[in-house]
Amino acid sequence: MEDNQSTAANKPIFRRLYERVFPTVADFFGMLAEQSTNAAETTRLLVEFMETGDVAVSQRVRADEHQADRMKASNLGVLAEAFSTPIDREDIHRAIMTLDDIVNY
Repeated sequence: MEDNQSTAANKPIFRRLYERVFPTVADFFGMLAEQSTNAAETTRLLVEFMETGDVAVSQRVRADEHQADRMKASNLGVLAEAFSTPIDREDIHRAIMTLDDIVNY
């Protein structure tokens, strides 16, 4: 935390003021697209596992599920910190949670 504070203190005051008044908007559509790609790949792997019963594929499904959990946590963190969102905040939250539910089941 000290590194973060010292980095912020090293920025010129006008830069810090600008960043406070005009915060950057996260790329929620990109984050949701990445999470969707992960859900599609995990679903594809699950179908492959059900067809073959290959233990290696089941391990990849489990690894992808853990990756999906990390993505969900990261995306929810970005959403919680966002000052503004391009669409309704609750809709983004629902999309993040639903994509994670797809992978979990």
